[in-house]
Amino acid sequence: MSLAYSKNMDERKKTIRELEEKRREVQSSIDGILQALGKNLLVRLDGENSGAFAQELGEYRRILGDIKESEESIREIEADTLHVKDLEGEINRKEQGNLEKNKELSELYTHLGGILLEKGEFASFDAPYRHQAEALVQKIQSLDERIGELDGAKNANIFAWIGKSTQGMVLRSLLTKSQAGLSKLYTAAGEKFASLNNQVLDNPALQDIMETVLRVRAEAAELGEALAKLRSEHREIGEALGQDGSPAKKTQELERHISHARGQLAALFLRVGGLMAAKKPGGEISEGESLSLSVDDMGALDKVGTLRGEIAEYEGCIEKLKASLAIDAAREEIEKMEKSITGHRQRIRASEEAIADLEKRIDESNQHIQKLMNMEYNKTPSGF
Repeated sequence: MSLAYSKNMDERKKTIRELEEKRREVQSSIDGILQALGKNLLVRLDGENSGAFAQELGEYRRILGDIKESEESIREIEADTLHVKDLEGEINRKEQGNLEKNKELSELYTHLGGILLEKGEFASFDAPYRHQAEALVQKIQSLDERIGELDGAKNANIFAWIGKSTQGMVLRSLLTKSQAGLSKLYTAAGEKFASLNNQVLDNPALQDIMETVLRVRAEAAELGEALAKLRSEHREIGEALGQDGSPAKKTQELERHISHARGQLAALFLRVGGLMAAKKPGGEISEGESLSLSVDDMGALDKVGTLRGEIAEYEGCIEKLKASLAIDAAREEIEKMEKSITGHRQRIRASEEAIADLEKRIDESNQHIQKLMNMEYNKTPSGF
């Protein structure tokens, strides 16, 4: 194969690729026009409630409903997910407020219990607590005095200082525990007293504290109820979202389903557009139905016809070029076979010449043998 011939084949192959690319582009344009035609027709028929293209129209409505349902499911998931986040934020705020209210209420109980046990105005109530309170108060006072004495004592040497420091740490730890115990006792007494409804309060200080306790307790109860409702709602929505996988996974599955449905819709539009292009304007679609095309539809169909003509031209050129390449390939193969035949014939001719030469040499050798045999016979003496 010559270099020029090889270059010519490459040029034709390149031209074929270019023509095939143009054909694909034109076909893509045709598909786009037919899809638009099919879509416009189905939308128009759906609005007119026409019986034309009944099967395609039913499929169109089914796919649209499927897409709408999936999109609505995605919106619901997104709304629920956002609502869950809002609920979590609200729950956190309510929990913080509830903690603050409970802390405030605990401090009020402690204050109330301290006043009750110190004043002793309700002997029948505070009797169970008074003995413990007095014991703790005495213990605290004793520990406080011992710590004061220890702090005021002079250190004789380093060992005395170490011993005093250790003892001081122990005493302060005991003091802290005793103070905490007294505070808890006050809190328990105050909470118990606040839960009673039959106590008449003459002390203005107690009245003020009780009013504050009742107000804060009501606020804490209200917060608790609100928290319970929020947590219940959060749990219900979370359980619904968690069914059949995570919300993100369900959203992805729905999006894939929508993408697939839209692909089906595009294929349906293309098929209906193709049917429109195959019908004659005013021709029957089904019994009792005819296809009514608008001016725009007619223009689009004319464009499709023109583009299909271009494709036919491209395909004709492609077929000719491919045929040309096939012919050249066949000729090249024939040329190779002819060269092979010539080679075989040359080898056969050479073999025949070699055989003839060998046969000639055989004849010459036989003649030489015969000549030698005759000479030997003539030299033999008589009588032998």
